[in-house]
Amino acid sequence: MPTMDRDGNPIGGLVGFVRTMKNLMSDNAPDRVVVCWDGEGGSRRRRGIFAEYKQGRKVRTNRAYDLESPNDQADNFQDQVQKLKRVLRCMGTVQVECQEVEADDAIAYLCSHVLPAEDESIVVSSDRDLLQLVSPKTVVYSPSKKVYWTSTEVKEKTGVLPENYVFVKAMMGDGSDNIPGVGGIGEKTAVKLFPFLGEKPSSLSEILQHAEANQGTSAKYKSVLASQDRLAENVKLMQLSAPIISAQAARTVRESSSIRPHFSSTDLRLDIARLGLEGLDSDLFGAVSAYRRRVEAT
Repeated sequence: MPTMDRDGNPIGGLVGFVRTMKNLMSDNAPDRVVVCWDGEGGSRRRRGIFAEYKQGRKVRTNRAYDLESPNDQADNFQDQVQKLKRVLRCMGTVQVECQEVEADDAIAYLCSHVLPAEDESIVVSSDRDLLQLVSPKTVVYSPSKKVYWTSTEVKEKTGVLPENYVFVKAMMGDGSDNIPGVGGIGEKTAVKLFPFLGEKPSSLSEILQHAEANQGTSAKYKSVLASQDRLAENVKLMQLSAPIISAQAARTVRESSSIRPHFSSTDLRLDIARLGLEGLDSDLFGAVSAYRRRVEAT
């Protein structure tokens, strides 16, 4: 968003995030909000599996402005992140950031090991890798598509069960993370080649056995078999069913997520005024106040 603070620094990412958060709080009435950040060195464990993981990824900045250099872009990005963390803290969100843990793994660990099984959860992300986490109690909301992914939605739109989506992604690869896939195989082709992925929880060995049995019917099955080492590596990189997280990090995630939310209307108003974002005031404070009442009632 083409927005600057009072000092002329781009803060479009911050503003867009806060507005999205405000809308999510209003629309979904949560009694707990957790924001997960990539921890320092979070990609190290995956680079141990695949050295080129996320290599060459560029910092995403506000494209409405031409900052002088990549260093200026990176500095502005970090400045927005630090300001955003402060605003979110005043809004009563719980923030999780653990060294050598990626945000996706922290989210997956929270869903599978921390949140009570009876609680309904909404994971907010435009990253389709997180569709693996969809279950009867967990949905994924894509803010870019404005879609709530339920188990039914995943099956209807992708043709596979949520728990099998990782195998489709492994075949497709992921350009944003610099992960190569199997040439010529996209989502629709993968579903056509392996229809059982939409019928029952499956494994990579079943996929390879099916490719072996049917390689005479399509050259794409041969491509899958020729890429089986790559596929096995991709599944390790992309799977979230067993988050890549140490026991110590898991404890940190559990402890961080269990902290009682802190609210500070005064500090929030000061931050909003300091940033020159008074236009957010009425709707934002109404959403935060309603959220605070729900938190205090639990």
